[in-house]
Amino acid sequence: MSGLPLSSQRKPRAASVATIARILAAVSAQINTVQDPIKDWQRRYGPESDYKSNRFGLEQIGKSLYPDVRKSKDVTIYVRGFCSEGFGFDRWRDPHARMVSQHEWGGLAYGYSWPSAHVGYTALRALGAVSTNKAAGIGKTAFALGGKLAGRAVLPVTLLHTLRKEFHEARIRASEQIMPLRALLLTLKSRYAYVRVVAHSLGALHVLASLAACGGADAVDELHLCGAAVSPPEWDELFPGCVITPTVCVYYCHNDWVLRLPYRLAGGGPAIGQVGLAEAQSRGEPIFSRPTSSLSGFYNHWVYADQLHKLAPIVDRELCG
Repeated sequence: MSGLPLSSQRKPRAASVATIARILAAVSAQINTVQDPIKDWQRRYGPESDYKSNRFGLEQIGKSLYPDVRKSKDVTIYVRGFCSEGFGFDRWRDPHARMVSQHEWGGLAYGYSWPSAHVGYTALRALGAVSTNKAAGIGKTAFALGGKLAGRAVLPVTLLHTLRKEFHEARIRASEQIMPLRALLLTLKSRYAYVRVVAHSLGALHVLASLAACGGADAVDELHLCGAAVSPPEWDELFPGCVITPTVCVYYCHNDWVLRLPYRLAGGGPAIGQVGLAEAQSRGEPIFSRPTSSLSGFYNHWVYADQLHKLAPIVDRELCG
């Protein structure tokens, strides 16, 4: 036997056990990443990642209702529109539950966040603009010419100008910052038998641009566009590149005052969420287009969540495995 003390003889064995433990932990972590593609996506693109923008994120909707995501065969992704940063997806919890019970959607659902502008930050920027010398000069001039009423109009006018600028920048991001959503959709398609996307307003443009960048991959099985802030030329440019089977649902409302006035004033032009897709349908594109004229009033642009279970068709589908 070696002349070394017994304690010294046991150190190599302890070191080897620690090494084996580290290897097993690494293997376990890798297995968990494969089993949960969401964690892998969050590591790559989420708020804690080193991605160029940390304003992308995912939030499971109704987690307490559908805790076991491993048993789900399909998944639904909700994508919101302009100025939705900073808001949670709690509002979609009950609407999704209705889709589960009435349309047989799977319970697993996520809300997807993207750099769509933050309403609070936008308002602060407008207030900051008012406080500048230029805005103050405009206020003094307006006050001198039109009295108190004109002077007080500076703030709302500046706010509208700031919103217009923010919207223009959000439209650019919706079309260009598409890699995180593209990666997410392709990852989900490799894990689940059926991938469904519900997009609202400017989120529809973000989804279409991301799908068009998927290189012909069949990344989505079912697409619902609610009050889409997408112009017909943008649709004609993006939709041919989107491989979507078998269902595309476009819901529009002629009375949508958000798309009819503010959207056009911001430079958006006609939107398919307000005028529909008659030309696309005439070309024979596989689209289910439904007018929602029953949605009346200024706020109809934001009621799609509560009305989706009434508007959406029952989609016939067969889930694999």
